[in-house]
Amino acid sequence: MLLALAALVLAQPTDHRARLLDNGELALTIDIDAEGTVVARAPEDGEHVFVKDGRHYRWREEEDRTTLVDVALLNAIMAEEAGSWFEAMAGDIELPTVEMVEIGPATVGRFEGIAYRIEGALDADEIVLSTDPALAPLGRAMRESLLLSVTTSPFPGIVDAYAPLIALLETGTVLRKEGLELASFESIDLPDEHFAFPATPLTREETRGWMADQRLIRSPDER
Repeated sequence: MLLALAALVLAQPTDHRARLLDNGELALTIDIDAEGTVVARAPEDGEHVFVKDGRHYRWREEEDRTTLVDVALLNAIMAEEAGSWFEAMAGDIELPTVEMVEIGPATVGRFEGIAYRIEGALDADEIVLSTDPALAPLGRAMRESLLLSVTTSPFPGIVDAYAPLIALLETGTVLRKEGLELASFESIDLPDEHFAFPATPLTREETRGWMADQRLIRSPDER
Protein backbone atom coordinates (compact mmCIF):
# COMPACT_ATOMS: atom_id res chain seq x y z
CA MET A 1 0.00 0.00 0.00
CA LEU A 2 2.78 2.43 0.94
CA LEU A 3 4.69 1.56 -2.23
CA ALA A 4 1.59 2.24 -4.31
CA LEU A 5 1.10 5.61 -2.65
CA ALA A 6 4.76 6.50 -3.19
CA ALA A 7 4.50 5.56 -6.85
CA LEU A 8 1.38 7.72 -7.18
CA VAL A 9 3.16 10.71 -5.64
CA LEU A 10 6.18 10.26 -7.91
CA ALA A 11 3.89 10.04 -10.94
CA GLN A 12 2.30 13.44 -10.30
CA PRO A 13 3.20 16.09 -12.92
CA THR A 14 5.84 18.51 -11.65
CA ASP A 15 5.62 21.07 -14.46
CA HIS A 16 2.99 23.73 -15.02
CA ARG A 17 1.48 25.53 -17.99
CA ALA A 18 -0.44 28.81 -18.03
CA ARG A 19 -2.22 30.44 -20.94
CA LEU A 20 -2.89 34.18 -21.05
CA LEU A 21 -5.31 35.89 -23.38
CA ASP A 22 -5.48 39.37 -24.87
CA ASN A 23 -8.96 40.32 -26.13
CA GLY A 24 -9.91 36.65 -26.18
CA GLU A 25 -6.90 35.58 -28.27
CA LEU A 26 -3.98 33.49 -27.01
CA ALA A 27 -1.17 35.96 -26.28
CA LEU A 28 1.27 34.04 -24.10
CA THR A 29 1.96 30.46 -23.03
CA ILE A 30 4.09 30.07 -19.89
CA ASP A 31 5.70 26.74 -19.00
CA ILE A 32 7.41 26.29 -15.61
CA ASP A 33 9.42 23.34 -14.32
CA ALA A 34 10.06 22.26 -10.73
CA GLU A 35 13.34 24.25 -10.60
CA GLY A 36 11.66 27.48 -11.69
CA THR A 37 12.90 27.47 -15.28
CA VAL A 38 10.43 29.43 -17.41
CA VAL A 39 9.69 29.15 -21.12
CA ALA A 40 7.25 31.88 -22.18
CA ARG A 41 6.19 32.01 -25.81
CA ALA A 42 4.30 34.83 -27.53
CA PRO A 43 2.90 33.30 -30.74
CA GLU A 44 2.27 36.57 -32.55
CA ASP A 45 5.49 38.61 -32.30
CA GLY A 46 8.03 35.77 -32.25
CA GLU A 47 9.86 37.18 -29.24
CA HIS A 48 9.85 34.92 -26.22
CA VAL A 49 11.24 34.85 -22.68
CA PHE A 50 13.53 32.22 -21.18
CA VAL A 51 14.41 32.22 -17.46
CA LYS A 52 16.95 29.85 -15.96
CA ASP A 53 18.88 30.02 -12.68
CA GLY A 54 17.50 33.50 -12.05
CA ARG A 55 18.75 34.93 -15.36
CA HIS A 56 16.21 36.40 -17.79
CA TYR A 57 16.75 36.22 -21.53
CA ARG A 58 15.03 37.74 -24.54
CA TRP A 59 14.61 34.92 -27.00
CA ARG A 60 13.93 35.60 -30.65
CA GLU A 61 13.53 33.03 -33.41
CA GLU A 62 14.65 34.47 -36.73
CA GLU A 63 14.87 32.98 -40.20
CA ASP A 64 18.52 32.04 -39.99
CA ARG A 65 19.18 31.84 -36.25
CA THR A 66 17.85 31.80 -32.70
CA THR A 67 19.03 34.72 -30.56
CA LEU A 68 19.22 34.61 -26.76
CA VAL A 69 20.03 37.94 -25.06
CA ASP A 70 20.69 38.31 -21.33
CA VAL A 71 18.41 41.15 -20.20
CA ALA A 72 20.67 42.27 -17.34
CA LEU A 73 23.60 42.48 -19.76
CA LEU A 74 21.48 44.39 -22.27
CA ASN A 75 20.48 46.96 -19.62
CA ALA A 76 24.08 47.30 -18.44
CA ILE A 77 25.23 48.10 -21.98
CA MET A 78 22.38 50.59 -22.36
CA ALA A 79 23.57 52.35 -19.19
CA GLU A 80 27.17 52.37 -20.45
CA GLU A 81 26.09 53.89 -23.76
CA ALA A 82 24.04 56.60 -22.06
CA GLY A 83 27.02 57.53 -19.87
CA SER A 84 27.13 61.07 -18.47
CA TRP A 85 23.95 62.07 -20.32
CA PHE A 86 22.00 59.46 -18.37
CA GLU A 87 23.53 60.47 -15.04
CA ALA A 88 22.72 64.14 -15.64
CA MET A 89 19.15 63.38 -16.67
CA ALA A 90 18.59 61.03 -13.73
CA GLY A 91 19.83 63.66 -11.31
CA ASP A 92 17.14 66.08 -12.43
CA ILE A 93 14.24 63.64 -12.08
CA GLU A 94 12.59 62.54 -8.85
CA LEU A 95 10.37 59.51 -9.35
CA PRO A 96 7.05 59.54 -7.47
CA THR A 97 6.31 56.51 -5.28
CA VAL A 98 3.48 54.43 -6.67
CA GLU A 99 0.42 53.83 -4.52
CA MET A 100 -1.66 50.65 -4.59
CA VAL A 101 -5.35 51.43 -4.11
CA GLU A 102 -7.63 48.45 -3.48
CA ILE A 103 -10.75 48.49 -5.66
CA GLY A 104 -12.40 45.27 -4.52
CA PRO A 105 -13.14 41.65 -5.49
CA ALA A 106 -12.75 40.74 -9.16
CA THR A 107 -13.25 37.64 -11.29
CA VAL A 108 -10.97 36.74 -14.18
CA GLY A 109 -12.31 33.69 -15.99
CA ARG A 110 -12.61 30.98 -13.33
CA PHE A 111 -10.17 32.72 -10.98
CA GLU A 112 -11.07 34.99 -8.06
CA GLY A 113 -8.90 37.87 -6.90
CA ILE A 114 -8.70 41.46 -5.71
CA ALA A 115 -8.41 44.41 -8.09
CA TYR A 116 -6.01 47.27 -7.37
CA ARG A 117 -5.35 50.57 -9.09
CA ILE A 118 -1.70 51.57 -9.50
CA GLU A 119 -1.46 55.33 -8.93
CA GLY A 120 1.60 57.51 -9.37
CA ALA A 121 3.21 55.34 -12.07
CA LEU A 122 4.10 56.76 -15.46
CA ASP A 123 1.00 55.09 -16.88
CA ALA A 124 -2.09 54.53 -14.74
CA ASP A 125 -2.93 50.84 -14.61
CA GLU A 126 -5.03 48.27 -12.81
CA ILE A 127 -4.02 44.84 -11.62
CA VAL A 128 -5.98 41.84 -10.33
CA LEU A 129 -4.16 39.60 -7.85
CA SER A 130 -5.04 36.14 -6.47
CA THR A 131 -3.69 34.71 -3.21
CA ASP A 132 -4.60 31.12 -4.17
CA PRO A 133 -1.54 29.02 -3.15
CA ALA A 134 -2.23 26.61 -6.03
CA LEU A 135 -1.10 29.39 -8.40
CA ALA A 136 2.17 30.05 -6.52
CA PRO A 137 4.55 28.67 -9.21
CA LEU A 138 2.97 30.99 -11.77
CA GLY A 139 2.99 33.86 -9.28
CA ARG A 140 6.76 33.64 -8.83
CA ALA A 141 7.40 33.45 -12.57
CA MET A 142 5.13 36.38 -13.44
CA ARG A 143 6.38 38.53 -10.57
CA GLU A 144 10.00 38.25 -11.71
CA SER A 145 9.10 39.04 -15.32
CA LEU A 146 6.80 41.94 -14.51
CA LEU A 147 9.40 43.54 -12.25
CA LEU A 148 12.37 42.86 -14.51
CA SER A 149 12.37 46.34 -16.04
CA VAL A 150 12.37 47.78 -12.50
CA THR A 151 14.88 45.51 -10.77
CA THR A 152 17.46 45.66 -13.60
CA SER A 153 17.02 49.35 -14.40
CA PRO A 154 20.09 51.55 -13.86
CA PHE A 155 17.78 54.51 -13.18
CA PRO A 156 18.41 55.76 -9.60
CA GLY A 157 15.51 55.39 -7.18
CA ILE A 158 13.25 53.29 -9.38
CA VAL A 159 13.19 50.29 -7.01
CA ASP A 160 12.20 52.53 -4.08
CA ALA A 161 9.53 54.23 -6.21
CA TYR A 162 7.95 50.88 -7.09
CA ALA A 163 8.37 49.33 -3.62
CA PRO A 164 4.59 49.20 -2.90
CA LEU A 165 3.95 47.31 -6.15
CA ILE A 166 6.88 44.96 -5.47
CA ALA A 167 5.52 44.23 -1.98
CA LEU A 168 2.01 43.55 -3.31
CA LEU A 169 3.24 41.18 -6.01
CA GLU A 170 5.05 39.18 -3.30
CA THR A 171 1.65 38.23 -1.87
CA GLY A 172 0.05 36.48 -4.84
CA THR A 173 -0.36 35.80 -8.55
CA VAL A 174 -1.33 38.32 -11.22
CA LEU A 175 -4.60 37.39 -12.95
CA ARG A 176 -4.90 40.49 -15.13
CA LYS A 177 -2.58 43.34 -16.10
CA GLU A 178 -2.21 45.53 -19.19
CA GLY A 179 -4.89 43.64 -21.09
CA LEU A 180 -3.46 40.18 -20.42
CA GLU A 181 -5.76 37.79 -18.52
CA LEU A 182 -5.04 34.36 -17.08
CA ALA A 183 -7.23 31.82 -18.90
CA SER A 184 -5.89 28.51 -17.56
CA PHE A 185 -3.29 27.00 -15.25
CA GLU A 186 -2.58 23.28 -15.13
CA SER A 187 -0.06 20.67 -14.05
CA ILE A 188 1.60 18.98 -16.99
CA ASP A 189 4.50 16.65 -17.80
CA LEU A 190 7.03 18.12 -20.22
CA PRO A 191 10.33 16.60 -21.38
CA ASP A 192 13.54 17.94 -19.83
CA GLU A 193 14.73 19.21 -23.21
CA HIS A 194 11.75 21.58 -23.31
CA PHE A 195 13.48 23.60 -20.57
CA ALA A 196 16.99 23.45 -22.05
CA PHE A 197 18.67 26.58 -23.40
CA PRO A 198 17.20 27.25 -26.86
CA ALA A 199 20.56 28.71 -27.95
CA THR A 200 23.88 29.80 -26.50
CA PRO A 201 23.44 33.23 -24.85
CA LEU A 202 25.18 36.06 -26.66
CA THR A 203 28.47 37.29 -25.22
CA ARG A 204 28.89 40.94 -24.22
CA GLU A 205 30.36 41.87 -27.59
CA GLU A 206 27.78 39.84 -29.48
CA THR A 207 25.06 41.53 -27.44
CA ARG A 208 26.48 44.94 -28.27
CA GLY A 209 26.50 44.05 -31.98
CA TRP A 210 22.93 42.73 -31.82
CA MET A 211 21.78 45.93 -30.07
CA ALA A 212 23.37 48.02 -32.81
CA ASP A 213 21.61 45.92 -35.46
CA GLN A 214 18.32 46.52 -33.62
CA ARG A 215 19.05 50.28 -33.43
CA LEU A 216 19.05 50.15 -29.63
CA ILE A 217 22.51 51.73 -29.53
CA ARG A 218 24.78 53.42 -32.06
CA SER A 219 26.98 51.25 -34.24
CA PRO A 220 30.77 51.83 -34.23
CA ASP A 221 30.44 53.66 -37.59
CA GLU A 222 28.00 56.16 -36.03
CA ARG A 223 30.19 57.15 -33.10
